[in-house]
Order: sequence, then C-alpha cells, then structure tokens
Amino acid sequence: MKKKFFWVIILIIIIVIIILFLLKFCNTPKFTNVTTEIEQVDPFKIQNTAEFMINLSTSSVEPGRIEGTLFIVPNNLDSITDIKPENFIANIFIEDSSIYKLGTKDLFVNASSTTKSKIATSLVLDFSGSMYMLYTINDYNQGVNVEIIPINELISAVQNFISFFKAEDIAEIIKFGSDYDPSSGFSNDKSFLSEFVSQNSFNRGSTALYNSIMYAINNMKQIDKNTFIRSVIAFADGQNNQPGYTTDELINEAIINNIPIFSVCFESVEGDCKALEEISLNSGGLSIVSSDPQSLKDLYNKINYSIRNSYYVKISYPQEIFNKYKGTAKMKIRIIKGSKVLGEYVRYL
Repeated sequence: MKKKFFWVIILIIIIVIIILFLLKFCNTPKFTNVTTEIEQVDPFKIQNTAEFMINLSTSSVEPGRIEGTLFIVPNNLDSITDIKPENFIANIFIEDSSIYKLGTKDLFVNASSTTKSKIATSLVLDFSGSMYMLYTINDYNQGVNVEIIPINELISAVQNFISFFKAEDIAEIIKFGSDYDPSSGFSNDKSFLSEFVSQNSFNRGSTALYNSIMYAINNMKQIDKNTFIRSVIAFADGQNNQPGYTTDELINEAIINNIPIFSVCFESVEGDCKALEEISLNSGGLSIVSSDPQSLKDLYNKINYSIRNSYYVKISYPQEIFNKYKGTAKMKIRIIKGSKVLGEYVRYL
C-alpha cells in the first residue's frame, strides 16, 4: 500500500512539472521584429533607364567567347565619371528567361586606357552644298530666331574636339562633297589639324559619304591596333547620293578590321540619318542625331568622352550553350548603379 502511494505521489509531481513547463513555454513573449532575409531583386528585371547608349566593337567572336571594346555615350557627361568595372553584369537569355548567369570569372571588364593610352581618329566631314545653306533656329537664350550656316558650327565643333587631344593622340581630317579630298595625314599636331579643318572650306557639291568613310577605314588600317584605340567619326547632314560603296560593304570592312564607325548626323530638312545610324551601330560604334546645328559641339564632346572612357570586355560561357542556342539566345550586358539600370547592350550568340 505504501509503495502504491509512493508512486502516485511521484506521478503527481511529474505531471505538475510538465504543466509548469508548458505554462512557461506558452507565456514566452513573441518578438514581431525578427530580422528576415531580404529578397534580392534581379537586376535584369529592373527597367532600363537608358541614360547611356552602349555598343560593343568586337575584336574576337568564337563559340563560348566574345571579346571587344565597349563604348558608352551618356546623356549627361557627369553621369559616367564614376562607372567602374564592377558595375557591369551579363546574362544569357532565351526570350525573357535567363539560361546562364555570368560570374566574375566569366565576365572580365577593364578600362581600355590601361592597355591602350593612345587614340587614333579619322574625322570624315561633310562639306557638301547643304551645309552652306542658311538655317533658322530659335535661340532660347535670346528668345528670338537666329540665322546660322551649319558649316561654321561644324568647324567650331571639330576644332573643339581636337583641343582635347593628348600629346600622343593622332587624327586625320577628310573633307568630302561630290568626292573626298586627300587626307590631311595622321598628325598629333593640334594646331595643324585645327587649321586644316578651317582652310579651304568651300562648297564641295553632293554627298559622297560612303566612299569617304571607306577611304578613312583604309587609312586607319595602317595604324597599329595594339597601340591605339582606333575609330572613324563621320559627320553628315544627309544621306549618301553618289555611286560607290554600299552600307554592307562599309560595315563588313569595319568589322573585319575592328574599326568602329561613330557618326554625328545633323538632321536638316532634307537630311536622312537612318543609313548612317545603321552603319555606326552595326560596326560597333555609336550614332548621335540632332536637328540643331548649334548642338554639334556637345555631340562631339560626348563621342570624345565615349572613346576615352571605353572598356575592354572579355566574356566566356559554355560552348554547349552556343551549340544549342546559336541565333536564338541573347547575350545581355547591363550597367548597374545602385538600383538603377543605366544602359544595356544586347547581341545574339
């Protein structure tokens, strides 16, 4: 009897302990401000603000590898000053679905100036008849209409462009109308080049734009590509109207020789900038269009900045992806700053 009573007491004590434990657990205060993992936003799902125009001039394209120089033209020159290699990201997509995310080992980005400190530029300038026509624009500062001659604005813009050259930079000047003039020859003498632009600035008739660009490409071939960042910068206020080379021939020659063609187009009443834009974008350069001849200085400044602040890019990805998705998958390169997408470059594998 005593033993039975003993075990009853023990059982009661155990039950009490369990009840006390449960009461203590249930009354434990709950903290509502527990830190949770923050969901990362996919930077490829953020809308592109398109503050930069971006294009890649490829020097090598093989299955599983793309290499070249990435050029950026900003809407605002101040916005590009603090862009760094770590701001670049890249993915491979099928439509809107990512199939391969490039890591730090797959995407190498470095400022071009670290390997090529010199710049070689061929400036192809339109001195055709339409550049000498009187042009009326609204001067917002004065609040009145003013008459200007576009060729004067062009000369001033190019001379300003030349003024930014460094000691080892070189350039040539090619003026054209119905035909192109002989080149000034490549020189690093800023005074000589600036004078050459303003000398003999007479009306040269029609617009042999394509032949003049090909002449510039052939001249640029002679410049060492391992020492200089090479480019052709073509200016025109309208479309080509002389027989000769085609857009495809210009694009192919530029790509084969890794010479991007930049363009500044003054879209006058009779002007058509679409063909020049096509040549630039397909050759790895960039195109800027304006209907205001007084903006030419700013446009040349942007291109100057783009070339001087270009980036060498080397992309590696599995060759199997190329074999399976060639022509259907797209490589996307974005420039990310904070939570903003400043620009995007897209090409098919």
